Parts: sequence; C-alpha cells; structure tokens
Amino acid sequence: MRAVFVLAVLAVVIVLVVAVIVSLVVSRRATRAPWALREESDGDAMKVLAVKPGQAPLLVARVPFDVEDFDGQLFEARSEGRARVSALNQKS
Repeated sequence: MRAVFVLAVLAVVIVLVVAVIVSLVVSRRATRAPWALREESDGDAMKVLAVKPGQAPLLVARVPFDVEDFDGQLFEARSEGRARVSALNQKS
C-alpha cells in the first residue's frame, strides 16, 4: 500500500516537472517571436499595430472609417507598419 502511495506521489512530481519545463520553453519561444503587424477595429476606426509577445503593442496608425479615402489611407498605414515591423525585427 505504501509503495502505491510513493509511486502516485512520484508520478505527480514528474508531471509537475514536465509541465514547468514545457511552460518555460513556450514562454521563451514567445519572447523570441518576431514583431508582426496586426489590425484591430475600435468601432470608429481601424488601428494598425506592431505586436510582439511580451511587449506592449505599438500603434502605427489609426484610420477612421468615415474618412473619404479610407482604402488609400489604410494601404499607407499598412505599408508604414510593414516598414516599422521590419526595422524592429532587425533591431532585436
């Protein structure tokens, strides 16, 4: 009976150690992830953001939906965002 208890405790310890190791590997990969471009709507405008896990998002541009040349301005915002993301990735 005591041997079963010891094996159960040992199994729990092994599972916990494996879980911690996996968590550390995943978080390390996330911090090494490159900057990427993301778009979000806040209801009034489209925001173009540079994002990276573990970092605060950087606002590249905000294009209101009611602006006359929405598509053109969003295209320019995306272009500027790609340039910034590229520069951030070269820097890191």
